[in-house]
Amino acid sequence: MRKEWATAMYDVVFFQFQDRGHGYFCLNQKQKNMSNVKIPNGHQAVIPYLMLDGAARFREFTTKVFDGTISTTHYQEDAPEMIKHSEVSISGSVIMFCDARPEWPAQPANLFVYVENADDSYQKALDAGGTSVMPPADQEYGRSCGVSDPCGNTWWITSVI
Repeated sequence: MRKEWATAMYDVVFFQFQDRGHGYFCLNQKQKNMSNVKIPNGHQAVIPYLMLDGAARFREFTTKVFDGTISTTHYQEDAPEMIKHSEVSISGSVIMFCDARPEWPAQPANLFVYVENADDSYQKALDAGGTSVMPPADQEYGRSCGVSDPCGNTWWITSVI
């Protein structure tokens, strides 16, 4: 069962889950018209940009675990083994990343990703060098688990059930 109400300044949505007997309110400000913002094809308005120790390992992890597609990779002129800029697309969402440098130190991130099957993705992540943070379990919002990738980022992997 789903009920929705709207006001002039906010979209208010009430979700009632039949099998759990409780509901949630979600209050969102209405978006301003952003039709004049130019966004390159294949990108979204907000894109994570990760500075990593071992960007090549991140690239390998995302392609193996999430079937990520690499659209571009540029290497440092002064250090050709270092990734200057790369982009991976996971189910249509782009993540930009590069190797950390002294002026841009590595900063681990938390990333939330929806997948078809959380259990399968969890196992793929472990097989690709990830470390378990939370084993798969049913949550109110879906089947979810957590894995730390070889670069120290934590992936919260969820499939809707």
